[in-house]
Amino acid sequence: MRRLIAHQAGTLALQALDVGTLRARVVAVFPRHVYLDTSAGLLIVTPGDEPPGPLNLSFDDWPSLNVGDDVALEAGAARHWPSSLPRRDLSALWLDGLEAQARAIPHASAPLSSILERRDLPGGQKLAEGLRKADPVAAGQGARALAGLGPGLTPAGDDVLCGVLLALYVTQRATALCPEIVAASEGMTTALSYAFIRAAGLGHAGAAWHDLLVGAEAPHAEDTAAVMAHGHSSGADTLAGFLWAARLTAPDAAADRPAG
Repeated sequence: MRRLIAHQAGTLALQALDVGTLRARVVAVFPRHVYLDTSAGLLIVTPGDEPPGPLNLSFDDWPSLNVGDDVALEAGAARHWPSSLPRRDLSALWLDGLEAQARAIPHASAPLSSILERRDLPGGQKLAEGLRKADPVAAGQGARALAGLGPGLTPAGDDVLCGVLLALYVTQRATALCPEIVAASEGMTTALSYAFIRAAGLGHAGAAWHDLLVGAEAPHAEDTAAVMAHGHSSGADTLAGFLWAARLTAPDAAADRPAG
């Protein structure tokens, strides 16, 4: 069995390696990402120059791996990349600025177009009810309606849920709904997408989200663009969920704001 010692690890990846040596199996291989199935959940192998993320393990020397390979993962002296987002207030003015930037950036996200145009989010009515009322039953039902909705390894509905969870965590609003949303999503989508949902529910996200949220009194357009650039539409879909939940749970949320 091949032994791999990480150079850098996101928080959740490093926690998974607390056991010492962690056995893993390669389940998917892409040019810059290798997905590993482990007893602690899905982890992602990336090259050293890849932006860090909560589930990422980076290596100075890119390992040649194939689907079905068994490997032994070790943290060694891996550098820890803290992936937990900061808790902070998001004012209406801050969110207005973020929306204005998103409108100016081309994207392929139907959910984001709906949010920016103040239209109903398809499939989102029940989750909107749960968010507005801080109702865990409605939130769970709403999450099941969106989980797995759409094609690909990370369907758009899942990306929206990730954005919702990040907004709840960052703003500390209705955070009791996070476990309900995560639990309702389990078994409803791909293993990779559920791993991202679970990470978001714990308040963990990649480097682009940190750059957007850490310390800035106003969002920076380049950080918004970096968030939206992730995947074909995943980043923009996640931003849609983030904006939607941040607006719906705001103390002064308008009663007539589109629900879902």
